[in-house]
Amino acid sequence: FAGKILAIVFAAGLALLLTPTQLELWGWRIPFLVGLSFAFSAYRLRKKVSETPAFEDMAKTRTDTHPSLTRTVREQFCPMLFAVGCTIGLTTTIYQVFVFLPVFLVRELGVTYTFASTSNFIALTLGMIAMPIGALIADTVGGRRVLFVGAASLALLALPAYVVIVSGSLLAIVATQSVLGIIFGLIYGPYPAMLAEIFPVHCRYTASAISYNIGVGIFGGMTPLVSTWLISATESLIAPAYWLMACTLTTCFVLIFSRQTQASTICEAAP
Repeated sequence: FAGKILAIVFAAGLALLLTPTQLELWGWRIPFLVGLSFAFSAYRLRKKVSETPAFEDMAKTRTDTHPSLTRTVREQFCPMLFAVGCTIGLTTTIYQVFVFLPVFLVRELGVTYTFASTSNFIALTLGMIAMPIGALIADTVGGRRVLFVGAASLALLALPAYVVIVSGSLLAIVATQSVLGIIFGLIYGPYPAMLAEIFPVHCRYTASAISYNIGVGIFGGMTPLVSTWLISATESLIAPAYWLMACTLTTCFVLIFSRQTQASTICEAAP
C-alpha cells in the first residue's frame, strides 16, 4: 500500500511539473526508471535478509530443505487450493477498489483524474492504517474469522457501494471507497501470516508464492477486464459489483467448508 501511495504522489508531482505534452513524449518513462532503482534495492535487501529461526531449526534435522516444485504441488495440493480460495476475495477487492474504480470514475462518471486519484489516495491511506489493527484483532480471534467477516462484509456492501458511487455525489464516492479500503485493510493485515501458517516450513515459500500468484494472476488480474465486460454486457454501471460479490463469497465458502488448515505456526518448524 505504501508503494501505491508513493506512486500516486509521484504521478501527481509529475503532472504539476510537466506539461501534458512532455508527459506524453518522455515524462511517462520517469516512474519506470525510478521503479527500476527500487527493484535493485529490493533485490539487495532480500539477499541480506537472514533465514527465519524456524527454517534454521528445520535445516538442522532435514536434508530436503528445498523440495522440488512438482513434489510441493503434489504434497500440498489441497492446502494450496485453500490458499487460493482465501486469496480470491482479497485480490479481487484490491483490483476492484484501487485499480478499476479510479478509471471507472473518470471514464463512466466523468469525474476529474485529480479527484479520482485523491479519493484513491485517501482509501489507500486508510486501508494501510487499518492493516495493523486487523492483525491485532486476528491475534485475539484468529485470522480465519477476521478474513471471513471481512469477506462477508465486502460481499454484502458491494452492490450498495456501487449504487452510491453511481449516484455521482463526490463526497459519497470518497466515503464509499474509503469504507471499502478500510475493510480490505482489516482483512489483509492478518492475511500474510495466515497464508504462511497453512504450509510446513520446508515448502512454505514455494507453496504460498504459487497459491498467492494464482489467485492474483487469474482473479485479481482479470478483475478490470471482467468488470468492464459486465458493464458492456448488462449496460449497467453497477454490474462490477456482482464480480466482487462472487469472489468474496467464494472466499467465505472456502473458509466455511474447509477444515482447519494450519501446518505450523510462524515460529514453529514442521517435523
